[in-house]
Amino acid sequence: MGKERNLSIKYICTDMWQPYLKVIKKKAPRDLNILDRFHIMKKFNEAIDTIRREEYRLNYQSQKYLKHSRWFLLKREENLTSKQFLKLKDFLKRDLKLIKAYLLKKDFLRFWDYKYKKSAEKLKKNGVHGQTEQNLVL
Repeated sequence: MGKERNLSIKYICTDMWQPYLKVIKKKAPRDLNILDRFHIMKKFNEAIDTIRREEYRLNYQSQKYLKHSRWFLLKREENLTSKQFLKLKDFLKRDLKLIKAYLLKKDFLRFWDYKYKKSAEKLKKNGVHGQTEQNLVL
């Protein structure tokens, strides 16, 4: 890609593959790299699963709640079975780091539904923060 053509690029859309990110950083550092939703949410899910396994290992009292929690935490709420939905609702009453991670993911998912730039900018400015159970639509 020549310098002239490179200067005309404003936006780049890639996944999170490290070689792509390195080339973009080197060749187009001023351009906005838009990462795809799938890979961003994959990172959220990996973090949630890591926290779940760590809490299971360190918190004996919570092991019975954590034992079969993986799949209902990784799915989107609209894809849960009735049984998983009830488990999730009960699970959210617990005092675990994992719940905070789950709520961050859920809050961030709203980003993809914004129709107006101002709403997305507000999320970017204020950050993503967890919600209390009363604020959840369960």
